Parts: sequence; C-alpha cells; structure tokens
Amino acid sequence: LGFNPGVAGLGLLVAMYSVSAYEVGARRLVFLIVAGLGFVAGFVVFGVTGNPRSFAITVPSLFFAAAWLIGDYLRTRRAYVAQLEERAGRLERERDQDRRLAADEERTRIARELHDVVAHDVSVIAIQAGAARAVQLSKPEAAAKALGLIETTARETLIELNRLLGVLRSANGATPDRSPQPGIGQLASLVEELRAAGLEVDA
Repeated sequence: LGFNPGVAGLGLLVAMYSVSAYEVGARRLVFLIVAGLGFVAGFVVFGVTGNPRSFAITVPSLFFAAAWLIGDYLRTRRAYVAQLEERAGRLERERDQDRRLAADEERTRIARELHDVVAHDVSVIAIQAGAARAVQLSKPEAAAKALGLIETTARETLIELNRLLGVLRSANGATPDRSPQPGIGQLASLVEELRAAGLEVDA
C-alpha cells in the first residue's frame, strides 16, 4: 500500500478540528505547538515562494488554520451555552428557594393571625359561658343571650379558620377549597387539617 498524501492531509485536518473543538488544557496547547512547528519547518525548508512545493504547504496550512479556528469557535460556543444553562439552572433553584421562603413566611404570618383570632374568640366564648352559667337560674333570658353570642362567636371563628386554611393551601400550592363553610361539628377535623399543614394549633 502506497502513501496517500490526500488521505493523510484529510486525517490531519480532522485531527486539527477535533483537538481544537474538544481538547482542553495542556494537550490542546501541545498539539497546536507541534502543528505550528511543522508548518514553520515546511516554510523554512521550501520557502514561501520560489519553490513549487511552497504552494503545497501554504494551501493546506490555510485549511488547517481554518479547521482550528472553526473548532475553537464551536468549543467556545459550547462552553458559553453550558454557562448559560448552568446560570439558568442556578436562577431556577434560587427562585424555588425564594418561593419556599415566601411560603414559610406566609405560614408564619398565618400562624400568628390564627393565634390572635383563636385567642380572642375563645376568650370571648369563655367569658360568655361563665356569664351564662352564673345567671342560668336567676336570669334565663340573659343566659340564653350569652349562649347565642357564644354560638355566633364560634361560627365566626370557624369561618375565619377556614379562610386562613384556604390561604395556607394557596401558599403551599394546593387548590383552594371551594366546599361550604364548616360548622361547629367540624371543628376537630379543621384543627387536625391545620396541624397537618404545619401550624401549631391548641384545641
């Protein structure tokens, strides 16, 4: 088998592109230096002009330089795209973290509001219950009025608890509850749902 300069040149062209496009660091630099020295040696031996072989060196050199530049451009572009993808991923992670922090802050706010609502309304209920017990025999009408106020306060408390629970579901990304407002008999299940959502509720 004889030596085929065309095949050898094509192989060197592919090697030049591959090293430029995919190699990094010292190996890439070494290949570039060796190839450059080879071309310089060819010019020194045959001369840039005045020798028929100079044309056979100059033209391939231009192709090899073009292959190197194309490979270098594509490598740089891949690195740039990878950097953009990494930056986009980092921004997405930061957005997720911000959303989690916002959700935590919302849960904390709801917990404070829940504590204030329940503490106030339960205090009102306790006062009215004590008053009703004190006058249930001597003033049954006043006792009935106090019991009515207890019922009204309890219902309003349940409505507010359900509203806060809906806000909490929205903060957690869940679908808001469109069911009717809960009654007094659903207080225990409502408290358990609030606890399951991560709030401290004393009942």
